[in-house]
Order: sequence, then structure tokens, then C-alpha cells
Amino acid sequence: MQTAIYTLSLFLFFFVGIFNDDATTSQSTRPTFTVIKQEIPKSCPLGGLHLIEGIVRSADPNEYVDIYIYLQNYDGSWTKQVYKRKGGGVVKLDAMSCNFTGNFYAVADYAKNAGKRMPSITQVNEKHNAKGKNPKFRVTEKYPYKQCEGEQVGTYFKQGEVFTPAGEKVEVTMYLQKQDGSWRKKHYRKVGSGYIPLEIKGCDLNGVYKSRIVYANQ
Repeated sequence: MQTAIYTLSLFLFFFVGIFNDDATTSQSTRPTFTVIKQEIPKSCPLGGLHLIEGIVRSADPNEYVDIYIYLQNYDGSWTKQVYKRKGGGVVKLDAMSCNFTGNFYAVADYAKNAGKRMPSITQVNEKHNAKGKNPKFRVTEKYPYKQCEGEQVGTYFKQGEVFTPAGEKVEVTMYLQKQDGSWRKKHYRKVGSGYIPLEIKGCDLNGVYKSRIVYANQ
């Protein structure tokens, strides 16, 4: 059984221009792209991914932008989707499959460069494999919780994020520290990479947490 403990683990699901030798000099002159709306399809019995919308930023309003999205399949292969829009703004994606593991990478560049600065699927796969073989977890949204008596302020853990190398099923255990130094435990299960709604609120929580993530059934 592979186990990992993370308090403030950092990992990225997205990249922009990191495969290019000229990335340092060209990064400030190329547009960026971020997926802003995604979900797990209700029609998928386990896993899957539906990318709904993304947004292009820092783009010349008079130039067309190409967006390449590379989505990992459960057999280890990658599907490439290409989108285009003029200037910055929202892009409708609607990329959906029960075969997607939840791992994807998105990068944008001006269409006039004809994809020359875009990574190949081989490069994407090499970069992905460099992340290692262990699953990872982090909290992505955490806020002060003020619905408490008097001036006491607790913590609201809203959302977390899971990384799995190939869309595996994992179990996440969160250990949440209370104001008195004791700990509360919460348990989650997820198939594939992506976000987990945590929805933990407590006036007795001080915001400190630890997490343990393992592959399920091992």
C-alpha cells in the first residue's frame, strides 16, 4: 500500500509554455488559458470528466488564439482537443468522456505560430510521468468561519483537489486541528483526479490540517 502524508503539498494540473526553450522570454508575450468550469459526468458510473468552460487571458484582442487541451485516458493514452477564439474571453469546451481520468493539461498560443510552440503528446506524457507514482491531495479553498458565538472565528474547508497518476480510486483522510489542540477526522473517497467538495465547517477548528491519501483496496 502506498501512503503519502501532505500538509501543504503543491502540485499543478496545468502548464503553459514549460516545454519550450524560449519559454522564459516568450511567456510574457503569449496568452494564457485556464479551465474555469468542470464536473464529473452524471452518466459515468465511475470517474470520467466533463470540461465545460475555460477562459483566455492576456491575449491581443486582434489575434486568434489556439487552445490545446490534452486529456489522459484510462488506457494511458492522451486525447488532444483544439479550440480557437479571437482575443481573450470565455471558451465553450464541452469535452466529455467516461474514459477520461481527470488528468489534463491546457496551453494556449497565438494561431499565427501554427502550433510550433505547443508540446507533443510524447512531451505531455513525459511531463505527467515526472509527477511520480503516488497520489496527492491538497485543500484548495479554505475560509474563516464567522458564524460563531461572540468574537470566535472558526474555519470553513470548502474544497480539495486530488491527483492520481492514472485515474485510480483513492481514499483521503483529513485530520483537522481544533482550538484546544485535539483533532477531528474526516474521510473521503474519489475515483480519478480532480476536485472534492469538503464542506467542513466548525467554530472549533483553527485552520491547521494534515492529510493522508492512499490507493483504495490496497
